[in-house]
Amino acid sequence: MSQSDQVYKSRLATRHRLGRMFGAVCMASTWFGIAVLVVLLMGVVWQASGWLDWNFLTNFDSRHPEQAGILAGLWGSLWLILFTTLFSVPTGIGAALYLEEYAHDNWLKRLIQVNLSNLAGVPSIVYGILGLTVFVRMFGLFGAQPKVVEVPLIFANLEIPLPLGRTVIAAALTLSLLILPVVIVAAQEALRSVPVSIRKASYALGATQW
Repeated sequence: MSQSDQVYKSRLATRHRLGRMFGAVCMASTWFGIAVLVVLLMGVVWQASGWLDWNFLTNFDSRHPEQAGILAGLWGSLWLILFTTLFSVPTGIGAALYLEEYAHDNWLKRLIQVNLSNLAGVPSIVYGILGLTVFVRMFGLFGAQPKVVEVPLIFANLEIPLPLGRTVIAAALTLSLLILPVVIVAAQEALRSVPVSIRKASYALGATQW
């Protein structure tokens, strides 16, 4: 064995040892972070266990501390998540499908893509101000007295005040604007990750572009 081979094997063994050491350090750091998080969560749960009960989860706000609960906040959060999902997910996936499968590669598509990337990095406070102006107050077009629009449904008529004011609908529309660029970009990346061979095979089996 030549001297150069010995030097190469020695350096290779050193690199393997350093790699194992680095992997061990990364693993230890990961477990240390998990342990700290578990300790903090256990501390919070332990301190709050004496105050949390069923009445706290099922009561509304009250001026009396012993009767106060978070039921309104829980229901508001659930309604907000539901409406935000209904507004943003179908719209975002539909826009991603159109941009990836149907839209021609021209200046308009490139302009939309650039703006989507820019909107994904806009601070949330900007969307909050936009939602306050557009959805809550609607630019003050309806004056001080809100107007009510009735939407006929199967079982009853849905009354929608204009402007929307401080409602769950206004909050959900604002959050939809916030996450819509992220949903569109994520759906586009998912569509791009499909191999061309699978696309052509599906077309050969009779699948359509949709």
